[in-house]
This record gives sequence, structure tokens and C-alpha cells, in this order.
Amino acid sequence: MGVCICILQKKNRPRIQRPYFLQNPKNSLQLNFMTKSSHTVRIAAIEDAAIEDAAIEDAAIEDAAILDRLNAAFNDSSDGAENFAQRLADPRRVDTPLLMEVNEQVVGFACLRVVPNLFYPDPYAELTELYLEPKFRRRGLGRMLVAYAENLAREQGARSMKILTGDDNEEGHALYRAMGYHDDEETVFVKRL
Repeated sequence: MGVCICILQKKNRPRIQRPYFLQNPKNSLQLNFMTKSSHTVRIAAIEDAAIEDAAIEDAAIEDAAILDRLNAAFNDSSDGAENFAQRLADPRRVDTPLLMEVNEQVVGFACLRVVPNLFYPDPYAELTELYLEPKFRRRGLGRMLVAYAENLAREQGARSMKILTGDDNEEGHALYRAMGYHDDEETVFVKRL
């Protein structure tokens, strides 16, 4: 059986036409994008016979309970689906939450932030969250989420993307390095307000 992967803009809306996929033999699938100049760019591949169908979609307000569940698993924090729904509906929100669905089940998410920058000509992009349920890791899905976020950031004018991650996230660090990211010389300071 082949693997079918699609990108959805919103739940219950038609699939967007820009991304498309090329299926290879042996249950290997490549995720490709058409760029603005009509060039095809390969950004990810999945080789897993257990994944029959996968999709990346923008999270909508009706996904609040799912995001709350996944956030509780990821960050040991939950403030309820109602609060997630309020934040998703906030017009000032700068985050773009993306959901990874496998075999019709949401199994992870990523969060992209692209904001204009006053002091530099290009927008600032960062991946602030990336989580996959443990049994779906090391299958190419995290790489696919990061690559999709990179493409969205690029489309919005960003020329680079930072990834915020914990010092002890060795599995994540390995993924990011394999995708061409490197440690920088910046240090992040945090203070509770």
C-alpha cells in the first residue's frame, strides 16, 4: 500500500495546490514544494510502511482541545482547551501552530513565529515548539514539520530561522543539526514578570 501525504490549510477546506508529493517505490515518499519561480524543491521524505496517510495542517480554533492535550504531554502544562481557543482566536497572535496528523490522528505539532523586524530588512522567524508523540518519532515526521515551517517562513520573507529548544533535548538537537542548523553565540535570558 502506498503512502498518501497532503498539506491542508484549514480543517474541512480543500487542499491547497502549492505543495505536492511524489511517491517512490518501497513506501518512500518525498515532500516537494513548488516555489514562486515554479522550481520544485524536495524538503522531506518518509520511509515507513506503518504510515499510510499523513497531513500537516494549520491549527484552527476547533483544534484547541487537541493542542491542549499535546501541550500537556510536551510541556507538562495545561490551562484548558477554552484558553487555547481564546489564544487561537486572538487577532494579535503571531504564532502559526501546525498539526501533524498520521492515519487520521493528530500526533504532534510545531509552532512557527514570523514577525517584522524594525532594525533589519527581513522578518524574524523562529520555531518555538516542536513535539511528536514518542511512538511517532524517528520516522521523518519532525523533519517534515520543520521543513514545512521553513517553507512558510521563507514565503513570508524570512531569510533564516532560529529554533528554541531545551539544553537537554539531545534528540531534537540531532534533528536540527542534521537539517543544517548550528549553535549560535547568543544566550537567552529569562525573567518571570
